[in-house]
Amino acid sequence: MEKRKLNRRDFLRLSAVAATGAVVAACAPAAPQVVEVEKEVPVEKVVVQTVEVEKEVPAKPAKKVEIEWWHGWGGLTGVNAMQAVADAFNVESETVYVHRLQVSEIADKYMTAIAGGAPPDVEIGNLPYAQFWAREVLYVLDDWVNASKVIDVEDTLPEAVEGGKWKGKTYGWPTIESSIRFSFCYNVDLVKDAGLDPDNPPLTWDEVFEWHEKINKFDTAGNLEILGFDPMDAMGGSGPDNSR
Repeated sequence: MEKRKLNRRDFLRLSAVAATGAVVAACAPAAPQVVEVEKEVPVEKVVVQTVEVEKEVPAKPAKKVEIEWWHGWGGLTGVNAMQAVADAFNVESETVYVHRLQVSEIADKYMTAIAGGAPPDVEIGNLPYAQFWAREVLYVLDDWVNASKVIDVEDTLPEAVEGGKWKGKTYGWPTIESSIRFSFCYNVDLVKDAGLDPDNPPLTWDEVFEWHEKINKFDTAGNLEILGFDPMDAMGGSGPDNSR
């Protein structure tokens, strides 16, 4: 076996390597130690409390009674006015709902509906009233008029009240037109908007035409938006006669 001599240089080199290894070993982290520790953790107990609250539920409103309302007035003015009346009533009333219908040749159709057992609940306008009263196909209104908190006989022209009677019984009550057969009617707001005085209406046809021209309103394209006066509207389309 060969014996190798270790000189001083080799000894120092090996010593340096050994020292380096020792340093690396010293710098390496020590293996972690697992230590089990028992710890008491407080647990909060959650209690859910149910609170009963009494709530008043409003009663469901009863269904409105629906009635059918016929009227003879036509034209845009008549139809729009009657529809506005129906709409306003339906919003205000909690018990009754009105279905409005404009009926042409209403006198014949109304009598036919009565004969057929299916008349409307309410009819106003353009009827030869006395013919229906004489046939006793309409209700007598005296008890309702006397019990009414709205109708006041003192507020109505005596001639108009008598005009709604047949053989001393009340079959009709003046309302919309107050039994004035023909009159000059105008929209106060439109008159004011045109710079006219609603308290000083025209007294001649020339003055009526002047109002008409001032109330007329056109859009930028020249289309008519508001018509001052329509002489053929409503009852203006039929002259005075004895049929109604």
